[in-house]
Amino acid sequence: LMPLPTALAAPAGSPRSDTGASEGSAASAGGPADQLAGDLPAVRQRWADWVTPPADGWTDHSICDRLADVEDINAVIEGVRSLAAEAVAAHDADWRPAAEQVVAWIGELRQAGAATATADRVGVIEDLYKKAEANVRAERFQPIADRSAKLWEGLRQQSNVNLERVSLEGQTTQRRVDLDVTVDGSATSALGVMSQGELHALALALFLPRVTAPESPFRFLVVDDPVQAMDPARVDGLARVLNSVAEDRQVIVFTHDDRLPLACRRLDLPADIIEITRQSESRVSVSFAEHPAEKAIGDAYALAKTERLPPSLKQQIVPIHCRRALESQVKDLTWRRLLRDGRTHDEVEQLIGEADTTAELMSLFLFGESRSPGEVYARIEQLVPGSSSQLKFLNRAVHDAPDDLRPEALTGTIRKLLAALRELPLTA
Repeated sequence: LMPLPTALAAPAGSPRSDTGASEGSAASAGGPADQLAGDLPAVRQRWADWVTPPADGWTDHSICDRLADVEDINAVIEGVRSLAAEAVAAHDADWRPAAEQVVAWIGELRQAGAATATADRVGVIEDLYKKAEANVRAERFQPIADRSAKLWEGLRQQSNVNLERVSLEGQTTQRRVDLDVTVDGSATSALGVMSQGELHALALALFLPRVTAPESPFRFLVVDDPVQAMDPARVDGLARVLNSVAEDRQVIVFTHDDRLPLACRRLDLPADIIEITRQSESRVSVSFAEHPAEKAIGDAYALAKTERLPPSLKQQIVPIHCRRALESQVKDLTWRRLLRDGRTHDEVEQLIGEADTTAELMSLFLFGESRSPGEVYARIEQLVPGSSSQLKFLNRAVHDAPDDLRPEALTGTIRKLLAALRELPLTA
């Protein structure tokens, strides 16, 4: 309980009668507490006067006088007690609702404290769960990351970009794949330094491990035109990677670029190359593709045997197809040989590009370097007797077909020479 307001107490020594003091104060006060504050000083003074001995000491007469005032004293005290009880009851009525609210608030505060402690524990558990989830996710993704790095090694070829780490970052709807790459040992951003061909290769390195994972229900893989923007070295790497994937599943590749089929041929990969052609009225024909050399020499032979084609036209067209067949076969074999000799793709591409004649191109394949035409024709004559003269005849016929050109004989000789060249070892 709050202490009684002392400011409301009546001044000490206020005149009052023994019996009317409480009534006067009660009439003028605003309530029990105010009345009590006004009466207490007078009551205390009355009590002190009653118990204080007279100046001449206690006598029988003075004791009797004091005893005669007992009932009056008791009445005054009872009046004060009644006012005190009323004041206490009034305070209790005023403060009880607030006290009940405080008690209820304290209970809620205690519950909030308990809930806060529980929330803290839940937060700790949630953090542990997130860390565990991240660890499990990283552990499950690690085989894919390792496989991606291995595939990138096959696809990168002569690139100086190293794929150091592939990781899954973020959570909920803000997840991402982080790629840590280095260029000549310096860390950098993949998108900032990679060419378009390298980015295509990197995308395949990330895509293939997921679709070929043991958990994948699909036992086949379809890739649409992956050769875009790739240089020859990376195309060879792509062919090798797809061949490794094809060891335990069907791999189907659609492409308009003939570099991938050529890479499969020169790497001796067991790939079925199929041509799909849409003809008139949207009719689609499907056939196994021949080597460009075989296709060209086949066309030359068919033209040479066509009776309705004028001889003069045969003499102009057949040598072109024969030379195309020979150059296509020799380029393919030259790529194989020079790569096996340790030359880079850029070096091979430059050497083949600098070969202006069929003889120079054949020299690269036969000797691994540029030799004189005489040495080239001598080696050709060893392979197929009579082929050197036909080869010289072919070079002249392409520009100015002589009248004595025999298309069938030329086609037959070139076909034998193609077979003989394919039988040669690809090492010096």
